[in-house]
Amino acid sequence: CINHCLLQFGNPEMTFGGVGTSGMGRYHGKATFDLFSHHKGIVHASTWIDPGVQYPPYSDWKERILRFVLR
Repeated sequence: CINHCLLQFGNPEMTFGGVGTSGMGRYHGKATFDLFSHHKGIVHASTWIDPGVQYPPYSDWKERILRFVLR
């Protein structure tokens, strides 16, 4: 059965509606979440290095510590 309204709406993996001004658009399940979400990458990295050592200005002892850690 093609385009059966209840079977199409009952499947959470299938988007609901048409393209552009046809129907409601893609408003069903993950498609709705993706449509109204702003995707961005987030990096969460914990480190045991003291933040004062990680950033400039670098002194001689900071450079020695970083070279030791990164070798």
